[in-house]
Amino acid sequence: MILIFEGMNDLLDEIKTKYREDTFKMLKEIEFTYYNQSEMKTINDFIVAYSSSNFTSIRFDWNNKHSKDFIDANAEYRSKVSIYYILHCDDNTNPLLLKDLFCEQSKHDEEAWGASGFLFMLGEKLLSATGSQYIYEFLESAMRSFDTYGCCSSIRLDDKLVNELGLGIEELIEISSGNRVAIKLLNDGLEYINNFLS
Repeated sequence: MILIFEGMNDLLDEIKTKYREDTFKMLKEIEFTYYNQSEMKTINDFIVAYSSSNFTSIRFDWNNKHSKDFIDANAEYRSKVSIYYILHCDDNTNPLLLKDLFCEQSKHDEEAWGASGFLFMLGEKLLSATGSQYIYEFLESAMRSFDTYGCCSSIRLDDKLVNELGLGIEELIEISSGNRVAIKLLNDGLEYINNFLS
């Protein structure tokens, strides 16, 4: 029975690797049709200069409708900024922007009843850049829906970072006594993060 389970883990790892590779390849392929030259410079400037005062241009701006009536006024721009960041920016270029992109995209994905293929790449960059600084926001966003949870299972983290994140979550659990919602999220999050151990 253990051999079958280990074989399943290997198969799941292969599937996740293929998914990551295919997603990155797709983003690279659409890059030259998704952006025009001047737009890429404008987006790069936005990323470098981003602060909380620019939040309104990437926030989840939803019309409170679903299915064919669903509108998020900032979806296209936020996607363009996200994809550009993934393809062209170091993790540490602008951690605040990474956090805001990840959180707002997860809100979009929850209400759009799906998950953007690049969501896990934003999450991975966020955790790599900030460690446990935004771990609560990460968990809240990654665990927002079944789809966001599933997409974020493709994140890859080294054991050192997983251990750092686990310690950060444990510290938050200690200071969150009395807040049952936060404690539940953090306990579930600790289990979720520990699944990334190799």
